[in-house]
Amino acid sequence: MNRILQKTTRGVTLVELMVVIALIAVIAAIASPGIYRGIERANSRAAAREVVSILRLARDQAKTRQIPLWVSITPAAAGSRGTIEIARHTDDTVRSCREFAAGSMVVVSTLNLNEIAGDVAIQEVMPPPSNGYNLCYTPQGTTVRTTGIPLPIPPGGCAGEGGYVLLWKRDETISPADKNCAANAAARPAQRDARDVVHFFKVPLLFNGTLKVEQ
Repeated sequence: MNRILQKTTRGVTLVELMVVIALIAVIAAIASPGIYRGIERANSRAAAREVVSILRLARDQAKTRQIPLWVSITPAAAGSRGTIEIARHTDDTVRSCREFAAGSMVVVSTLNLNEIAGDVAIQEVMPPPSNGYNLCYTPQGTTVRTTGIPLPIPPGGCAGEGGYVLLWKRDETISPADKNCAANAAARPAQRDARDVVHFFKVPLLFNGTLKVEQ
């Protein structure tokens, strides 16, 4: 009986343990790049969602408080992945975007992409407003230029769009064909794949529509 018990309860040999460890190491080496890419992609999408969140906040506050809110977008530059600032007029009786001027604004909210995990950056704002990357949310919740007129459809934009914020990985490039609206449905799958490689995201600045992340 003792001999039988000893045979059924023997431990793992050193060779068996080393084989198991080696297998775990191989599996981890195979899976690690995919896991890293998944985390990186999730961080990039989270950054794009933060852009939507601050723009939605500005629009909602403009409607709730019945005041115009100035939006200043600064694309990526050396050492920066881009920022967005929301400002109100110092005079709460102002109801027009055209009344904003230097010295009349108070910043109420700021988004700095450097403070968000990942490597995606604000690369372009289209169309570039005539007075810098600035736009305005009206008390009616519409998106307009700071002069009060709607944003025009930019070159390469999709029908019905009035502008957009484009984000993709810093130090990466993307072709106009992959960046702009797809020429047709047949071109969309290849465009989506190219966008996925550089973690491309688009936030349309619709005159009066849902703010969301597109890819």
